[in-house]
Amino acid sequence: MNLKFKNKNEIEKLRQEFQNINQDLNLDNFTNSFMLLAIDEQITKLKEKQKAVNAWFKVIKPQKLQALQSEIDYVTREIEKETNQLNLEREALKRADISTLERDSHPSEVIFYDNTKKWVTSSLKNLAILYKRYQTLRLEFITLEADTQLYAYDEKGRLVLKSDDSEEIMINIRHHIKANLEIEVSKEKLNRLLIGESENLEEDEDF
Repeated sequence: MNLKFKNKNEIEKLRQEFQNINQDLNLDNFTNSFMLLAIDEQITKLKEKQKAVNAWFKVIKPQKLQALQSEIDYVTREIEKETNQLNLEREALKRADISTLERDSHPSEVIFYDNTKKWVTSSLKNLAILYKRYQTLRLEFITLEADTQLYAYDEKGRLVLKSDDSEEIMINIRHHIKANLEIEVSKEKLNRLLIGESENLEEDEDF
Protein backbone atom coordinates (compact mmCIF):
# COMPACT_ATOMS: atom_id res chain seq x y z
CA MET A 1 0.00 0.00 0.00
CA ASN A 2 1.23 3.49 -0.89
CA LEU A 3 0.61 5.29 2.38
CA LYS A 4 1.58 8.84 3.27
CA PHE A 5 2.84 9.53 6.75
CA LYS A 6 3.19 12.90 8.42
CA ASN A 7 6.06 11.61 10.53
CA LYS A 8 7.98 9.44 8.10
CA ASN A 9 11.28 9.46 10.00
CA GLU A 10 9.68 8.20 13.20
CA ILE A 11 7.61 5.62 11.34
CA GLU A 12 10.73 4.35 9.59
CA LYS A 13 12.52 4.03 12.93
CA LEU A 14 9.60 2.03 14.28
CA ARG A 15 9.57 -0.24 11.24
CA GLN A 16 13.27 -0.95 11.71
CA GLU A 17 12.76 -1.64 15.40
CA PHE A 18 9.90 -4.04 14.66
CA GLN A 19 11.99 -5.88 12.07
CA ASN A 20 14.88 -6.14 14.52
CA ILE A 21 12.55 -7.79 17.01
CA ASN A 22 10.89 -10.10 14.48
CA GLN A 23 12.24 -10.32 10.93
CA ASP A 24 9.21 -12.34 9.82
CA LEU A 25 6.77 -9.47 10.36
CA ASN A 26 4.90 -8.24 7.30
CA LEU A 27 4.50 -4.54 7.98
CA ASP A 28 2.99 -3.82 4.59
CA ASN A 29 -0.16 -5.89 4.88
CA PHE A 30 -3.53 -4.19 5.31
CA THR A 31 -3.79 -4.50 9.10
CA ASN A 32 -0.26 -3.40 9.92
CA SER A 33 -0.33 -0.56 7.41
CA PHE A 34 -3.35 0.94 9.10
CA MET A 35 -1.74 0.32 12.48
CA LEU A 36 1.17 2.49 11.32
CA LEU A 37 -1.27 5.16 10.15
CA ALA A 38 -2.91 5.15 13.58
CA ILE A 39 0.49 5.43 15.24
CA ASP A 40 1.38 8.25 12.86
CA GLU A 41 -1.62 10.24 14.11
CA GLN A 42 -0.58 9.59 17.70
CA ILE A 43 2.94 10.81 16.93
CA THR A 44 1.50 14.04 15.51
CA LYS A 45 -0.45 14.56 18.74
CA LEU A 46 2.68 13.81 20.74
CA LYS A 47 4.68 16.40 18.82
CA GLU A 48 2.00 19.04 19.27
CA LYS A 49 1.91 18.33 22.99
CA GLN A 50 5.69 18.42 23.20
CA LYS A 51 5.74 21.80 21.47
CA ALA A 52 3.23 23.12 24.01
CA VAL A 53 5.33 21.74 26.87
CA ASN A 54 8.50 23.31 25.48
CA ALA A 55 6.77 26.63 24.85
CA TRP A 56 5.47 26.83 28.41
CA PHE A 57 8.44 25.56 30.40
CA LYS A 58 11.23 27.01 28.23
CA VAL A 59 9.74 30.30 27.02
CA ILE A 60 6.45 31.49 28.53
CA LYS A 61 7.01 30.49 32.17
CA PRO A 62 10.57 31.93 32.36
CA GLN A 63 9.35 35.17 30.77
CA LYS A 64 6.49 35.47 33.27
CA LEU A 65 8.83 34.77 36.18
CA GLN A 66 11.24 37.40 34.89
CA ALA A 67 8.42 39.95 34.54
CA LEU A 68 7.22 39.21 38.08
CA GLN A 69 10.75 39.53 39.45
CA SER A 70 11.17 42.88 37.69
CA GLU A 71 7.95 44.14 39.25
CA ILE A 72 9.01 42.82 42.67
CA ASP A 73 12.30 44.70 42.33
CA TYR A 74 10.44 47.89 41.37
CA VAL A 75 8.03 47.63 44.33
CA THR A 76 10.98 46.93 46.65
CA ARG A 77 12.67 50.14 45.50
CA GLU A 78 9.44 52.07 45.97
CA ILE A 79 9.08 50.69 49.50
CA GLU A 80 12.62 51.82 50.28
CA LYS A 81 11.96 55.32 48.89
CA GLU A 82 8.66 55.64 50.76
CA THR A 83 10.26 54.41 53.99
CA ASN A 84 13.06 56.98 53.71
CA GLN A 85 10.53 59.72 53.05
CA LEU A 86 8.45 58.62 56.04
CA ASN A 87 11.51 58.69 58.29
CA LEU A 88 12.28 62.25 57.21
CA GLU A 89 8.71 63.33 57.88
CA ARG A 90 8.73 61.70 61.31
CA GLU A 91 11.99 63.43 62.18
CA ALA A 92 10.43 66.77 61.22
CA LEU A 93 7.53 66.08 63.57
CA LYS A 94 9.86 65.12 66.42
CA ARG A 95 11.76 68.39 66.11
CA ALA A 96 8.59 70.44 66.34
CA ASP A 97 6.70 71.21 69.54
CA ILE A 98 3.10 71.77 68.56
CA SER A 99 2.26 73.63 71.78
CA THR A 100 5.11 76.08 71.15
CA LEU A 101 4.19 76.40 67.47
CA GLU A 102 0.59 77.26 68.29
CA ARG A 103 1.63 79.90 70.83
CA ASP A 104 4.68 81.62 69.36
CA SER A 105 5.20 80.65 65.72
CA HIS A 106 4.11 82.15 62.47
CA PRO A 107 0.88 80.61 61.13
CA SER A 108 2.80 79.23 58.16
CA GLU A 109 4.87 77.07 60.51
CA VAL A 110 1.74 75.66 62.08
CA ILE A 111 0.38 74.94 58.62
CA PHE A 112 3.64 73.21 57.69
CA TYR A 113 3.40 71.09 60.84
CA ASP A 114 -0.17 70.10 60.04
CA ASN A 115 0.81 69.29 56.46
CA THR A 116 3.70 67.16 57.68
CA LYS A 117 1.31 65.12 59.81
CA LYS A 118 -0.84 64.59 56.74
CA TRP A 119 2.23 63.55 54.74
CA VAL A 120 3.13 61.01 57.42
CA THR A 121 -0.38 59.57 57.28
CA SER A 122 -0.25 59.48 53.48
CA SER A 123 3.17 57.79 53.51
CA LEU A 124 1.90 55.15 55.91
CA LYS A 125 -1.05 54.42 53.62
CA ASN A 126 1.25 54.25 50.59
CA LEU A 127 3.55 51.85 52.41
CA ALA A 128 0.62 49.63 53.33
CA ILE A 129 -0.45 49.48 49.67
CA LEU A 130 3.11 48.77 48.52
CA TYR A 131 3.63 46.00 51.08
CA LYS A 132 0.34 44.40 50.07
CA ARG A 133 1.38 44.53 46.42
CA TYR A 134 4.80 43.09 47.28
CA GLN A 135 3.25 40.17 49.17
CA THR A 136 0.86 39.47 46.29
CA LEU A 137 3.70 39.47 43.76
CA ARG A 138 5.93 37.25 45.92
CA LEU A 139 3.13 34.73 46.41
CA GLU A 140 2.41 34.72 42.67
CA PHE A 141 6.11 34.27 41.90
CA ILE A 142 6.64 31.43 44.38
CA THR A 143 3.45 29.66 43.28
CA LEU A 144 4.33 29.89 39.58
CA GLU A 145 7.94 28.84 40.17
CA ALA A 146 6.83 25.69 42.01
CA ASP A 147 3.96 24.85 39.62
CA THR A 148 4.75 21.87 37.40
CA GLN A 149 1.46 21.94 35.48
CA LEU A 150 1.15 22.88 31.82
CA TYR A 151 -0.44 26.14 30.71
CA ALA A 152 -1.07 27.63 27.27
CA TYR A 153 -2.66 30.74 25.82
CA ASP A 154 -6.25 30.44 24.63
CA GLU A 155 -7.77 32.30 21.66
CA LYS A 156 -8.30 35.38 23.86
CA GLY A 157 -4.69 35.48 24.99
CA ARG A 158 -5.44 34.16 28.48
CA LEU A 159 -3.34 31.50 30.17
CA VAL A 160 -5.39 28.37 30.83
CA LEU A 161 -4.50 25.06 32.41
CA LYS A 162 -3.85 22.27 29.91
CA SER A 163 -3.52 18.56 30.50
CA ASP A 164 -0.21 17.02 29.51
CA ASP A 165 -1.44 13.74 28.07
CA SER A 166 1.91 12.78 26.52
CA GLU A 167 2.06 9.71 28.75
CA GLU A 168 -1.41 8.62 27.62
CA ILE A 169 -0.41 9.05 23.97
CA MET A 170 2.65 6.86 24.47
CA ILE A 171 0.50 4.21 26.14
CA ASN A 172 -1.88 4.26 23.16
CA ILE A 173 1.02 3.75 20.77
CA ARG A 174 2.32 0.80 22.80
CA HIS A 175 -1.18 -0.71 22.83
CA HIS A 176 -1.39 -0.43 19.03
CA ILE A 177 1.95 -2.23 18.72
CA LYS A 178 1.11 -4.99 21.17
CA ALA A 179 -2.40 -5.58 19.81
CA ASN A 180 -1.32 -5.82 16.17
CA LEU A 181 2.22 -7.18 16.26
CA GLU A 182 2.20 -9.00 19.60
CA ILE A 183 5.55 -7.48 20.54
CA GLU A 184 6.60 -5.23 23.41
CA VAL A 185 8.54 -1.99 22.99
CA SER A 186 9.61 -0.45 26.27
CA LYS A 187 8.57 3.06 27.23
CA GLU A 188 12.20 4.19 27.25
CA LYS A 189 12.89 2.72 23.81
CA LEU A 190 9.73 4.31 22.39
CA ASN A 191 10.75 7.69 23.80
CA ARG A 192 14.13 7.44 22.10
CA LEU A 193 12.58 6.41 18.79
CA LEU A 194 9.84 9.05 18.71
CA ILE A 195 11.36 11.94 20.64
CA GLY A 196 15.06 11.23 20.81
CA GLU A 197 17.43 13.94 21.97
CA SER A 198 15.86 16.75 19.93
CA GLU A 199 14.11 19.52 21.82
CA ASN A 200 12.37 20.92 18.78
CA LEU A 201 10.02 18.43 17.17
CA GLU A 202 9.03 19.33 13.63
CA GLU A 203 6.64 17.47 11.40
CA ASP A 204 8.26 15.75 8.43
CA GLU A 205 7.12 16.30 4.87
CA ASP A 206 4.78 13.70 3.35
CA PHE A 207 6.16 11.06 1.06
